[in-house]
Amino acid sequence: MPAGPHPADRIRRPRSPTGLESRKACRAMTRPNNAALTRKKIQLGFLCGACLVAALVSGWLWRSWQDARTYEFSHLSTIAELTGNSLDQYFSRHEHQLRVLGRDILREAAEPDVFPALLARFKESEPDCLFLTLSAADGTLIATDFTGPRETLPNTQDLPGRRAAYEELTRQDRLNIGRPFEGRLMKAWIMPLRLGVRDDTGALRYVISCTLPLSRQQTFWQNLSLPPGSSFGLLRDDAYLVSRYPPAPDGNLQDTYGKPRDGALVMHLREAGFPHRGIVYGYNSVLRKDTLFAYQRLGHYPLTVFVTTPGDGALNRWLDQLYLPSFLALISLVVSVLMYRTIARRIAVSEELERYQGRLEELVKQRTHELADAKSAAETASQAKSQFLANMSHEFRTPLNGLMGMLRLARGRMRDPAGLEQLDKAAIAATHLATIINDVLDVSKIEAAQLQLEAIEFFLPPVVDTAFSMNTARAAAKGVSLRSELTPAVAAQAYVGDPLRLGQILINLVSNAVKFTERGSVTVLARLLDHTDSRATLRFEVIDTGIGIPRDQQDRLFSAFEQADSSTTRKYGGTGLGLAICKRLVELMGGRIGLDSEIGRGCTVWFEITLPVTAGRPAADAAPDLDALEAEIRARHAGKIVLVVEDEPINQEITRCNLEDIGLVVQVAGNGQEAVAMAGQTDYALILMDMQMPVMNGLDATQAIRRGARNARTPILAMTANAFVEDRDLCLAAGMNGHIAKPVELAVLYREVLAWLGSDT
Repeated sequence: MPAGPHPADRIRRPRSPTGLESRKACRAMTRPNNAALTRKKIQLGFLCGACLVAALVSGWLWRSWQDARTYEFSHLSTIAELTGNSLDQYFSRHEHQLRVLGRDILREAAEPDVFPALLARFKESEPDCLFLTLSAADGTLIATDFTGPRETLPNTQDLPGRRAAYEELTRQDRLNIGRPFEGRLMKAWIMPLRLGVRDDTGALRYVISCTLPLSRQQTFWQNLSLPPGSSFGLLRDDAYLVSRYPPAPDGNLQDTYGKPRDGALVMHLREAGFPHRGIVYGYNSVLRKDTLFAYQRLGHYPLTVFVTTPGDGALNRWLDQLYLPSFLALISLVVSVLMYRTIARRIAVSEELERYQGRLEELVKQRTHELADAKSAAETASQAKSQFLANMSHEFRTPLNGLMGMLRLARGRMRDPAGLEQLDKAAIAATHLATIINDVLDVSKIEAAQLQLEAIEFFLPPVVDTAFSMNTARAAAKGVSLRSELTPAVAAQAYVGDPLRLGQILINLVSNAVKFTERGSVTVLARLLDHTDSRATLRFEVIDTGIGIPRDQQDRLFSAFEQADSSTTRKYGGTGLGLAICKRLVELMGGRIGLDSEIGRGCTVWFEITLPVTAGRPAADAAPDLDALEAEIRARHAGKIVLVVEDEPINQEITRCNLEDIGLVVQVAGNGQEAVAMAGQTDYALILMDMQMPVMNGLDATQAIRRGARNARTPILAMTANAFVEDRDLCLAAGMNGHIAKPVELAVLYREVLAWLGSDT
């Protein structure tokens, strides 16, 4: 815009506008603002889309919440039912054995001197029984299996709950399960079992008392699979606890078993008349907080088994299911905001141009010569902004359209064979987006001095092969051949460094070369510049037959977010970070990087680094491909049993399917405790162990399995997302044989399985 009137206008006499000019000015002032209307339409469209998405998300959240609650209720009810059936059988067995003993006592009633021997023989056959007594119907002690001084025996008439128990035995002919108490002789908490012995007339003659260690009940509970934060309990109808696992948080057993409970479960059972099964949510008097109870009444005894879990269990399960959808929603939100800002910025530019055009029309008669300059400037600015917007639109739309479009199609047609191809395309788009994000993260880590290089032994041929494999598909699509030329001395030497980051440099350089090469070849050269007994200086060259780079643009190619020109970004894409990352990584390795290129004669990017050397020797044969691995495993090891220890259901399913596809029999454990129990019962050919799991982690589970006899020498491989060096060392120290990092590459998994299934540990 001009800053003021033209100098010639200062000496000219102003004139009044003509009628025609006035009408043009009025039309310019009253012209509808098309950009503003467009902006309102876009805002309305985004608002409607947001409302629709919000409605769909809300419905999905509600449905997933209901599913989480239903699963939680069903899971707890199943555990309570199975536990109740097991306890009913447990007490029924004891009742049967005591009745057999009672019949023997009635037969020998004429000779009471043999009663102690009968009790002692019974105790030998029942290892769970700590102490046996035989009393008359009035409570008088007749005999016991105790061999010490009789004076040390406790007064049975003073035992907790004895009077109520004898009254119940008088009324009902069934096993009485008494309240636990601390035994004076055993110095331990015990549970009394009492059974009345009746003669042929049905009259109560004797009472047999058998005390069981409360620790035996704890062992019974430990063998069950407890959800995290849950507990088991066995409750009498008089609200006294018979058993509980785990013990009370404060460790006060007297408080736990010495008084009746008064929580929500007790109130519910009494009000409902002790129903067979059910679900209750309310206050837990032991934990002193609200919990969820699932209960099951024993079939033959006035006892109710219950399992309780924190009230937020379903909420936590629901929240766990939201991680991935929340991440995808966040990505979609960020992309939508960026797209909206880009469109809004373009509309703002359009509005500014309209205002500018109106001003020019008002001044057209007064400043004709300035009009041309102003118009040219406006067109230049518009072109520059349009170019920027076009480039940004391309970089956003290309991966976003591939990701969202292909995923949408695959979701609707997953069972259609065409869905496989669409998933492949979606994976390519996702990989492209991940590459951009990783490049930005790598630059950020390097700038923050947080990128640490590893120092491990490696050989160059696998590193170069990996760089080629990552670019094979793109090169093949363009008809570009990939070649490597490593001198024998370079290929045979073992180096100490970071093969992952060295491979990243070569991947970026080869990818860049393939991108700018329409035909011909891309060659990777590696040769020794200097060599001593302890160190070697290497020079790498990536040579292409592409378009080449002008000399005046070469210096800024190793700067972040820089490319040769705008047409490069428009035609080939990219963020301009690849060469910058290569430069920073080479410098971290103590080396230097540069390039040689001419227009139309290709480009050569080179870098030189110095690495320590070792006396290691490369493997004689190349690793077999995936099909060969599958065929060999199926031929040599089909039918062998493998234990997969994994708490995440999705990962369980993936690993199980991958192993069953190659002929193996797979058993799954949901945590370390289950794995230890299963390893004590079955001989496994291989165990795949996760590290982080509820109840018992993978390290503790491995140590427990190694202490056992059945699978003490079975190969155990860690398969975990804990992928750092220190995590691998912890696994080996715990007794594992190897380490596989997540996300798991199928070829790596099969290679490890093949190696360890045929090993003799």
